[in-house]
Amino acid sequence: MTKSREGHPCLSCTLPDCDETSSGCALKIAMSRYAKARRAGAITEELRRANSIAWQELYAPTRHERRQEKRAQARQAGAA
Repeated sequence: MTKSREGHPCLSCTLPDCDETSSGCALKIAMSRYAKARRAGAITEELRRANSIAWQELYAPTRHERRQEKRAQARQAGAA
């Protein structure tokens, strides 16, 4: 979870249960809106914050796991 809940996309989600695979997921919608604004060259601070929060919620845990696995493999290779 992020430090600040202000502007958190999940707070405006209309889904009855959290479903990050749904196209109605507020996190995915926030990322989509950011991408569209980026292409148009009209990124606001609000869109940037919502996109950052969404990315952290959706992708950071997986990225963190991969980094830990790489570090563990490097340690094993160094110890061998």
